[in-house]
Amino acid sequence: MSVCLKKTETQLRDYNRNFTAMFSIITDGRNWRFYFTPAAGEFARKCFKTLDIVKDDLDILEKLFLTFLSKGEIASGKAQLEAEKYLGLSRLQLTMQEALPKARRLTQDPPFPNLPAALMQLTMAAGHSVSAEEAARFIEESAGNERKLEPVSATPITEDIEEHLVRRPAAPPVAEPPYIDIFRRQLRDPNNLPSKIWTTSNGSGQCDLLNSEKFVFVNSDA
Repeated sequence: MSVCLKKTETQLRDYNRNFTAMFSIITDGRNWRFYFTPAAGEFARKCFKTLDIVKDDLDILEKLFLTFLSKGEIASGKAQLEAEKYLGLSRLQLTMQEALPKARRLTQDPPFPNLPAALMQLTMAAGHSVSAEEAARFIEESAGNERKLEPVSATPITEDIEEHLVRRPAAPPVAEPPYIDIFRRQLRDPNNLPSKIWTTSNGSGQCDLLNSEKFVFVNSDA
């Protein structure tokens, strides 16, 4: 239906030029679009309700079909009242959607209103009544929709990033346990027992452990 919707809406608009029906419907059997034809504005904006008979709840479908397709409901005027209520809600949401960017800008200028208050002000200026709770809920829902539609941008791999991917930076040096420093100080003292043991086992007559890069201390608790 979406492929030829605009063309079908134009055709339906032309059908209603000479004799305006209260309701106009576009359907492919599964999707139903209800239009309140006497409403002002472009024909596409006269759509007040869309239904999907496969996905929507059966109780809701039954209620809406009886409301807008029943001869008694149309004759009594109840169908028109329901359509105007749905259409008014749609127009309110459209007005708030169009006013939201301007409301965000208003929060940056004196007297610096909060965002719901700024949105209420602009919506009421456009002829619609909205509460602070409704404005806050609309802002929250809009933010959620924007996050869903936010594109995921891939970061290009530059030469610097590629170098980090290929060559990982060296791990920072691990601090030596305190007992190693104590052992080194004992080795420096020729009269200390560990120094005498090391000098004897090394056979060199000097303590070269301090400058040896091949000596590795292993912590047995690790």
